Amino acid sequence: MKRKKGILAALDTEMSLEDKIALGLHEVLSDDSLKNRYIDPQDKQNVLYRRLIVRALATIYDHTFEKLKSDEDGAIVLISDELNPFDELFSALRCLRHDTKRLNEGLEAERVAKPVIRESITVKEIIPIGRKLRILWYVASELYGKSDRELFETQKALEEHAAIVLGSTQGALKTGRSQLKSEGDTAEQSIFYTYLNDCRKLSEESGGQISPLKLLIPALNALSSD
Repeated sequence: MKRKKGILAALDTEMSLEDKIALGLHEVLSDDSLKNRYIDPQDKQNVLYRRLIVRALATIYDHTFEKLKSDEDGAIVLISDELNPFDELFSALRCLRHDTKRLNEGLEAERVAKPVIRESITVKEIIPIGRKLRILWYVASELYGKSDRELFETQKALEEHAAIVLGSTQGALKTGRSQLKSEGDTAEQSIFYTYLNDCRKLSEESGGQISPLKLLIPALNALSSD
């Protein structure tokens, strides 16, 4: 990263960080080099936005570096094993510049702008037991089939029973199940489809002698009575 010396460095220390950022962003916005390089308007805008972000972060780092260097009395002495947030910022900035350059050339990002591997995402949301019970009744409704008429005459009858257990209404349960499937929370969808698929798999392993719903109902009734 380039460092200013002499009068320029002194002038820099007199400007507020906000003014420096504004000046840097204005320079980026005034740069005409993007006009003829990118045909697609969205590409041009994305490149501009990336340049603005990089310039803002670089300005913050430069301002802090110059302040600590020129004001020894106000400088913070970091213990050797203490994490320096501005060193981390500079590392992040280098990675972002690397990825920004690649993205602006039509290549895939390799560092901070690269998508995480979906398998590495761990779900840690805590779902209340009452909500889990409702989701299991959603599963029961989803599993209902013709072979389950001895349990409940219709799917609606099952949902009406669940509504009594949950202190809700059949219509609310039907709507809630639909919403969970289409736009629900990822963790809740995971519970829903895990139980749904497990019950179906166990039913298949039994040769279809026990329906998926009949496998779930005993445990669900026991949970509902607690």
